[in-house]
Amino acid sequence: MNIVEKHLKGKARLDQVQTPRFHESQVDNAINTAIDFLIRGKVGGVIENGKRVSFQKVRTVRDELYTIVKSDDTDGTISVTDNVKIAKADFPEKYRYLLGVEIEVNSKMKDWTAPITYDDLFILKKDPYQRPSQDYPYNFYHIESNDGLEFYYDKNATDNITYARMFYISQPVSVYFGEKITAVTPETSVIAYTQCEYSGTTYNPGDEFTMTAGTSLTSGTAVKGFVNSDLPVSLHEDIVEDAAMILNMDIENYNKWKAMKEDEQLRKQ
Repeated sequence: MNIVEKHLKGKARLDQVQTPRFHESQVDNAINTAIDFLIRGKVGGVIENGKRVSFQKVRTVRDELYTIVKSDDTDGTISVTDNVKIAKADFPEKYRYLLGVEIEVNSKMKDWTAPITYDDLFILKKDPYQRPSQDYPYNFYHIESNDGLEFYYDKNATDNITYARMFYISQPVSVYFGEKITAVTPETSVIAYTQCEYSGTTYNPGDEFTMTAGTSLTSGTAVKGFVNSDLPVSLHEDIVEDAAMILNMDIENYNKWKAMKEDEQLRKQ
């Protein structure tokens, strides 16, 4: 579903008396807010009390948000300092939420690290079965803080992390409606906003097509310079529904809805 389709479907869900008062920028803001809440809600189910939950839950989030699930390794933007830390400054530019980290020590063993807190580390170090260890079953841990990621794996003086790979949710693009036009100067990809007639072809609202340089529509209005969502298409209906709900609310009710959504996400954590 492209951005024009989202606008049209979202407005169709609104009170018809209210619909004309919303500018395209307001609808864009509502869609971007809905996207933000959707991502936070799904990622919130992956972390419980600072610990990774089941692999199945992580996999579900990766499958549902697959278009914004990324990975970087030491061959790319990730570097490990003193074999114990990935500094925040070395995180990927569009990093938002961590899903998992895979490390390799001394080019021999490769395993996932489990997220813990500093309080957990104090307790784990005293546990003979769960303490950081390079012996099987390997117990590799990481702590995420404002400084970055710190690894704990019973490091000796000669140990080196020879490979590190982060799997993370990247910052989604901010959708943008674009500009309504009837003619173009350079060749441009456009989306029909109303029914358009161009070069003998009729395009319905939401149809994407290309206008060649210096040409005009025979009739109708199109949109250029748009930015579509990079989330999976399967989530677009949910996004539109939430965006329409946001637009239908006054400030007081919107704040109540926002608080309810945040509370719902906290209960998942």
